Amino acid sequence: MTGVLFAIVLSLCAVAQGAKTTPPDLNKDGIDWWQVRSGDPNNYLWRFQTGPAPQSGSGLTIGEDYMCFIGGHFQKFIRPDGNKDMVSGSTNCQAEERYQLEWRGDLMYLLMYDGRTFVDCSPDNVVRDWHTCCKSGQGFYVYTDEDDTHIWLKNDRGGGTLYSNDGSSPYFNCNGAQTYYGSWDPAGTLIGWKAGDEDSWEPYDAYAVIATLDNCDNPNEGTLAYAQTIGTEISETSSWTTSTDMTISVGGGIEGIVTGEMSTSIGYDWGSEESEVFQEAQTITVTSQVGPYQKVVMQQAVSYVGPATVYSTYFKPVGVACETGAKYEISTKSNVAFESKYVDVPNEDGKRARLRKAGKRIAERARGHEPKSCTA
Repeated sequence: MTGVLFAIVLSLCAVAQGAKTTPPDLNKDGIDWWQVRSGDPNNYLWRFQTGPAPQSGSGLTIGEDYMCFIGGHFQKFIRPDGNKDMVSGSTNCQAEERYQLEWRGDLMYLLMYDGRTFVDCSPDNVVRDWHTCCKSGQGFYVYTDEDDTHIWLKNDRGGGTLYSNDGSSPYFNCNGAQTYYGSWDPAGTLIGWKAGDEDSWEPYDAYAVIATLDNCDNPNEGTLAYAQTIGTEISETSSWTTSTDMTISVGGGIEGIVTGEMSTSIGYDWGSEESEVFQEAQTITVTSQVGPYQKVVMQQAVSYVGPATVYSTYFKPVGVACETGAKYEISTKSNVAFESKYVDVPNEDGKRARLRKAGKRIAERARGHEPKSCTA
C-alpha cells in the first residue's frame, strides 16, 4: 500500500481489546511480540496517536493523523536534529516530533511533520532525516508487545532497532536491541504516551444532564438561570492516564473522530455541528422560563474522546410534574422559552459575537428537535 496516511492505515479496536487473540509473531528472551502489518486489523499502535500540532505553544492533541514516540531511557519524544541524528526532544510532542506513517508492504516509513522528510538509518547506523523515499535504511519492521505499550522498530538494512542512549548527551541510533535478558530494554524500545485501558480512549456519545430547573415551590412562572457550555474542553478524570506528565490540548483531529469514526449511541448527527463546537469551549449563563409547580431537566448531547469532552449545540429538555414525578414532552408552546438571554459573556468582541450566533442556533435547533419520548 503506497502513500497511505496514518489515520487510514490503522484500524482501531478491530480485535478484542486487552490481550492479543492471535499467536505472537516473535518470542525474544521470553517476551512475546506481534508484528504490525499494513492493512492488518491487528495494527495496535493507538497509544502513539496524536493530532496536528497546536497553533500556539506545544502539547499533545486529540487526533490520529500523527505519531509521537517516547524514548525509553529519558522519557522524552524523539526528533531529528538537522542532518546529524535523532535526538531526545521535549516532553510535549512538538510539531517536529510528530510523524506520519507510510507503508510499502509490511515496511513502515516515518514521514516527518514537514511532509517531505523521512527518517533514515545510514550504513553506520546513524539516524538522519532524508528528503526522498524509500531507499534501504528507511524502512522499519514494527513489533508491539501484548499491551501495546512498547514498540520495536527494526531497520530493514539489517541493523538493530531505534536505540536511545542514556548518556549526558541523549541521541538515537539504529544499534538497539529489543529485549535484554528477559526484560524490556528501554534503550531499544519506544513507549506510547497513552496509558490505561483502550476503552478509556474510545470515542462515544451520550446525553448529559447539565441542569435541573426546579420551580416546584413557586405558584408563578419562574425565570431560572443555568450554565451552558459549547465547544471542546480537556477534562481532569481518572478514566484516562498518560505515560508522562504532559500538556494535552484540543486538537484539529478531534472533529474527524467524532463526525466520521464514532458510532453514535444517541442518534445525534454530529456532522451537522458547526466547526466552533470542536474548538475551545466557552461557557455562558442563560435563563429559561419554567411554569408554576414544574421542573425541567435540561440534557445536552455530548461526546467523549479520551480526555476531551465535546459539548454540542443540541439541548433536549424534559419536563417533570413536581407532585407526581410524571415526565412530559416540551414543545415550543410549553413552559421553556428557548429564546434564552445571555447574562454574561466574555469581554473579547470576537468571542461575544460567536456566542450570540451560537445562541441563535441553539434556539433554532431546540424548536426543530423536540424529544419524541418522555425518557430523561
